[in-house]
Amino acid sequence: MKTIDPFLVQFVAAVGLIVSFCSCGAKTPEPAPTPGHPISAADALAMQRAMHKGFIDLARIRRALAEGDLAGAQASGERLAATDFSAAPPTWKPHADAYRAAAGEVHAATDLAAAARAATAMAVTCGDCHGSTQASLGLDIPARPDPASPFDKKTELPAHMQLHKWGIDLMWDALVVPSDEAWQKGVAAFGEAALGPDPKQDGGGDAAADEKKKKDADPQMEAKLQPLRELTHEVSGSAGQSETAQRAETVSKLLAVCADCHRLARAQD
Repeated sequence: MKTIDPFLVQFVAAVGLIVSFCSCGAKTPEPAPTPGHPISAADALAMQRAMHKGFIDLARIRRALAEGDLAGAQASGERLAATDFSAAPPTWKPHADAYRAAAGEVHAATDLAAAARAATAMAVTCGDCHGSTQASLGLDIPARPDPASPFDKKTELPAHMQLHKWGIDLMWDALVVPSDEAWQKGVAAFGEAALGPDPKQDGGGDAAADEKKKKDADPQMEAKLQPLRELTHEVSGSAGQSETAQRAETVSKLLAVCADCHRLARAQD
């Protein structure tokens, strides 16, 4: 019979609260059975504190990348690369090493795309560790933004941006928890909030309205926004992705393109 690791019971409960605060909707998980690696209460508390800081800084990295703030992401990556996992059970060491290595890559990244790939690798490492330790992190998916509302007074985001944020939050959680349900719902949001018709397909929209928008639009702005338009359609077609590596690549692309779009928007203000 498998035993319950007393450290894991305490640790997973704490992490569940942390993820709920820093991520989209993870909730306090049920304790999972795993081979016992009993450690002292002091070590358990030290790990809880380390992981609390880790989840907060990882959330900061994701926000910084989406906003195009490479320096902010690098600073958080530097802190996470120095995380002390010495109190963790020995079976966690491969995941801890991979986590710190990816954090170091965020710190050393010279562009947003590289930082996004490294940050996503950190999220995958979290999910791998949760899977290998059989940690069952539940997920309370928050209410979906109303696409009929053109502007949300609370978030100050237009409807399509509300759905994009909701979708990428879920896709990120899909890597960290991990969760197939979160992935499918996150991907669907991009299908509903795609920015214009799919450039790879003909028809399926109001051709006259699309043509008018093209004539009224700033050509330079349109050219810069085209990668984001194409990516929203690419993401909406990624529901069938089941391999973690594929999902991670999709999320890292999203973070990098979001950063470019947000920087462009700020430049227009």
